Amino acid sequence: MAQNEFIRNELACFLQQKCNIVPFDDLSTIATDFYTAEEIKGAVAAVYSYVEERPPAYRGTDKDRKTVEGLLKLFLNPNIELPTFVAVDISRLPPVSVDHMDTSALLQELALLRSEVRAIGVVRSELEEMKAAVKSLQQSAPLTLPQGPHSLNVGPAGDAVNDTTLSIPTAAQRLQSAIQTGSIQRVNKPVRRRIVVGKMAVKDDKMKPVTTYRNIDLFISRVHPQHAESMIKECVQDALKLCSSDEKCQDAKVVCEKLNTKYDFYSSYRVTVTVDSVIFRDAIEGLMSSEVWPCGLLVRRFFIKKNNGDGEQ
Repeated sequence: MAQNEFIRNELACFLQQKCNIVPFDDLSTIATDFYTAEEIKGAVAAVYSYVEERPPAYRGTDKDRKTVEGLLKLFLNPNIELPTFVAVDISRLPPVSVDHMDTSALLQELALLRSEVRAIGVVRSELEEMKAAVKSLQQSAPLTLPQGPHSLNVGPAGDAVNDTTLSIPTAAQRLQSAIQTGSIQRVNKPVRRRIVVGKMAVKDDKMKPVTTYRNIDLFISRVHPQHAESMIKECVQDALKLCSSDEKCQDAKVVCEKLNTKYDFYSSYRVTVTVDSVIFRDAIEGLMSSEVWPCGLLVRRFFIKKNNGDGEQ
């Protein structure tokens, strides 16, 4: 029978003896990295001569690994009877257990560990010397604080040698004392001047100011597609009348720009309202009031980015 035969093949011997001990993936990786392509082909020829099937032909960069995995599956299959493979050249057996330990690698690791331990000992001795030097300096030179109403002398042992009562000033007292002695100068913050905008009615044409205008951009969405832009303009006029009764509200200009929407069942607009600068703040409060817009309508400020000019809602 095939089980009583002994066939020489180092790779087949290695796989047959280690397939039940080493994990499948680890064993295939070790064999692929250790053995050459010619040795793998020799193992395939030796094993498949006892199997009633043709060896598969793999292609690609990992064909050797797939071939080794196929051999492992044959050795792990209990329904296939294979002979006992032996190894004559034990140098072609990878060291993967205590029985086949790589003593040179172990000695190298021990040498590296010994050098690291010696380096740690040198650093520890240097640290102890530095601690001793610092301690000797502290004991030889007493610390004397600046003389004054709250002076304190500290001896070598760290004890106070002055019998006077110690009074520690607060941070505010130290700051005030430094300002009085001139070591710290008080920096006065610049006073921000207040801007006044006139509201008195002008009777003389000679004192009439220049009229300036500012734009208020709004983003209005959830508008019914059948509703015309006139509805939005009417709501804007009502908002301006609500915020101010000034005649300047009547001079406001409203421009509606229809925007592209994701769906067709609603419409969105960018509305630009040009008002007099005098009523600018009041106009914003009126336009952002929910009382002037129909229920369910979405209204937000529309800001324009300075870098590319695109609108930001």
